[in-house]
Amino acid sequence: MTPAVPAEVEETVARRDLFRRNAQEALVAGEYPKAAELTWGAVAQEWIRAAFFLKKQVIGHCPAKLRDLCSGLAILTGDRYFVDEYNGLGALHNYFYQPTALAAVEVSVPTLMRRADVMIERCEQLIAAHLSPSEPR
Repeated sequence: MTPAVPAEVEETVARRDLFRRNAQEALVAGEYPKAAELTWGAVAQEWIRAAFFLKKQVIGHCPAKLRDLCSGLAILTGDRYFVDEYNGLGALHNYFYQPTALAAVEVSVPTLMRRADVMIERCEQLIAAHLSPSEPR
């Protein structure tokens, strides 16, 4: 029998999708710091979800835990992709607090948002590949 999915993990997809929608709205409104931070939040939600389904760990939003997860995903996949994306997408979070963290925000924020979408999709593919047919998604 599969263990129950904790409520914190069950809610990650809804929060992730809400953050992504709100980030798009902020981007359209030219609110680049808000779009950046909401995108970072969406990414963090997906990483929290991935940690549970791939590593059977419930992790919070602590950047060190997210970084460690991405390092573990790189080992799991044999690909630096998740480490590189942690480093690259971290610029979204940094920009929210330090406006000088990104140059040409009207170009870099949308570009990083698209990269975040790809990273989320890759996490979903990993989760799907590691779940048995009887496990909840």
